[in-house]
Amino acid sequence: MRSDEQQVLWSILDTRDKTLQIMTTQLVKKEAIIQQLAAALSESQAAMAELTKDLPSVSICPGNYSEPTAVERILSERVQSLTDQVVKKEEVLQELHVEAERRREALEAVTTDRDAWEARYQQLSAEYEAVSQSPLLQSKIQHTIELERELEQKEKVIQELHAETERRREALEAVTTDRDAWEARYQQMVAEAERRWEALEAVTAKLYTVAQGSSPIPSGNLAASVEEAPASQIGRTLAGSLTQATVTPVGPLVSIVTPSYNQGRFIEETILSVLTQDYPNIEYIVIDGASTDNTLDILKKYEGRLTWISEPDLGQSHAINKGFRMAKGEILAWLNSDDTYLPGAIGKVVQHFQANPAAMMVYGEGYLIDEHSRIKQRFPYTEEFNLWKLIYLWDNILQQTAFFRGQIFDHIDLLDENLHYGMDWDLWIRIGKKFRVDYIPEYLGNLREYSEAKTFSGGTTRFNELVSLMRRHGTMRFPPAYFTYGFGTYNRTMFGRLAHQYPHAYRFLFSMPRLLGQRVCSLITRYLVTHSQGYYSDGWATPKAHFLLVNPGQASYLRLEGECINLRRGFYTVIRARANGRPLGDPITVFPGHFKLEWPIPEEMRSSDIFEVTLLSTRWHRPPLAGANTDRRRLSYRVTRIAAE
Repeated sequence: MRSDEQQVLWSILDTRDKTLQIMTTQLVKKEAIIQQLAAALSESQAAMAELTKDLPSVSICPGNYSEPTAVERILSERVQSLTDQVVKKEEVLQELHVEAERRREALEAVTTDRDAWEARYQQLSAEYEAVSQSPLLQSKIQHTIELERELEQKEKVIQELHAETERRREALEAVTTDRDAWEARYQQMVAEAERRWEALEAVTAKLYTVAQGSSPIPSGNLAASVEEAPASQIGRTLAGSLTQATVTPVGPLVSIVTPSYNQGRFIEETILSVLTQDYPNIEYIVIDGASTDNTLDILKKYEGRLTWISEPDLGQSHAINKGFRMAKGEILAWLNSDDTYLPGAIGKVVQHFQANPAAMMVYGEGYLIDEHSRIKQRFPYTEEFNLWKLIYLWDNILQQTAFFRGQIFDHIDLLDENLHYGMDWDLWIRIGKKFRVDYIPEYLGNLREYSEAKTFSGGTTRFNELVSLMRRHGTMRFPPAYFTYGFGTYNRTMFGRLAHQYPHAYRFLFSMPRLLGQRVCSLITRYLVTHSQGYYSDGWATPKAHFLLVNPGQASYLRLEGECINLRRGFYTVIRARANGRPLGDPITVFPGHFKLEWPIPEEMRSSDIFEVTLLSTRWHRPPLAGANTDRRRLSYRVTRIAAE
């Protein structure tokens, strides 16, 4: 018998028992009432007998009749009233006897029914015991358990298939997104092939002209013409043409290193963004940290077009250094396994390096993309190279757009393997302190932003590492970068902990303070970015402007060229210069117009690698006060050139 049938039987029996107990209780109460009524009836009969006994005997004869007295009337009425009460109580007593009898019969029926249910329960229990011991039932139960396990396994497989389908759909969307770029590349390659075919036809015609001294023949007959010509004549033809042919150089080898660990859902897109570049001379190296997802399957898919190894490493910096040691290229870069290059990026970089041999590092513009490779916005912080901002304000160079010559590692170390978040920032600063860094206004790469990305998950650990980095390279203990990175980090950390500890109350109590904190952090950051240096990207300087200048070698003068604009009558200013905390020469008065100033650098300071320069001017103006425009900055003069020479 099944457990649910047992539960039903037990429920019915319990209900019957409760009903029987209620009816028994009610019957007992009724019997008590009957006894009370019987006692009351007996008392009434005794009282009536007592009253009757005291009455005088009266003979009622036709000739002896007299009117009853008042006492007799009262006694008669009392006797009649008691008689009526006795009659009513006898009727009630009779009804109670009938009801008691009916309930007794019902109780007997319930008892009989209960015995039947108990017998049925015992029968079903015996059947259940007999069936539960049956081998057939045991085998069916075991079979059911196995089917449930198999169903769970199939559900897991279905979930994995759904996840794989979603990943492939995202990959298909990413490939579809790049379709226009591939089509443009295809058209470019077709045009290049046509151009080379035309060049080949021209060379063929020239070869034939040199060999025959006559008019050229169609290129389709070239093979037949060569077969018919004597060997000596072919040799003279080739020799003559080689002396006049122009060979287009391929260009320097560019080595790209990709560190990877369990980035199977993004790495194929990264690989394709490198392998489909229009620059032909690329060495691509992938350093995998023994991934456990499908990364190795993807790497094997492109074997022969890239070099890869998969083994445990000591982190991202260690993996990148390992790749740089393997690289043979003249130009180096690394691309993280969840980021991408834009089409034509490497060709643009090589072209700039070839046109500017003194440039040792090049970077450009880039985009922020989401995990589905959709462009969110331009990376908002990129600007012309400014070493002071790079050290004291923030890392405004998008790593996915940065390339540098391999020879810089003859003078500086590779990436600092003790850094896990700011190794690129550290490298840019070390390069900027010794070499020329160029910015090109070209879009070169994409940075992928998503919640699992290392930049977003570093928290206070990342902030502490960046603080130690900025203090190592600069002289300020609390530079503006301390606040630009710190406000956002602690705002996210604090409200993240509140959301974790109070998930239900967070939305109502902390959502508005979080938004307010983000707004305040944004305003402070914007102010620091705009005004902390005292020098703006349009060349204007405030009364206190800061610069970091690289020493080209034993520099003896600090030279400043600029323009003082006459926005109000009689305006002039006095400029004083300080380098590495010491004053340089005398203050110089500057009047409206173009000016060239120089201050001597003390002998003991000329061997410094870096000059940290501060320019102080005594007067300034706001353009709105002079009626010029709505610019509310405090401006002293415009800088066109500043250098240590």
